Amino acid sequence: MKKKMSLAAEIDLTQDSVVQLTSWCGQIALHELWGLGRVRLDRITRRQEQLGNESLAVVMVPDRNGMPQTEKARQLRAEARRRACRWSSGSRRCAPRAPGGSSS
Repeated sequence: MKKKMSLAAEIDLTQDSVVQLTSWCGQIALHELWGLGRVRLDRITRRQEQLGNESLAVVMVPDRNGMPQTEKARQLRAEARRRACRWSSGSRRCAPRAPGGSSS
């Protein structure tokens, strides 16, 4: 049986959602009006396209049985994620890089 959320919990959840939405709107406005974050977004987009092309190139080369190498492409993407992020112990979240870090 589904338990009904208390009024206080429902209000807290609603407030958290509104704060998150407001934050997103602010970030979008800053980006659109003054281009803040544009360099980072462009760098991420370029890297994403590069990894996609590398992954596609691996998949398109058939293995010994003539099948696509999807598992090899998955491993390539997983390795790229490991190189790009510092994983905090016991957590699956990617910790952001320190300011002034590598900009590859």
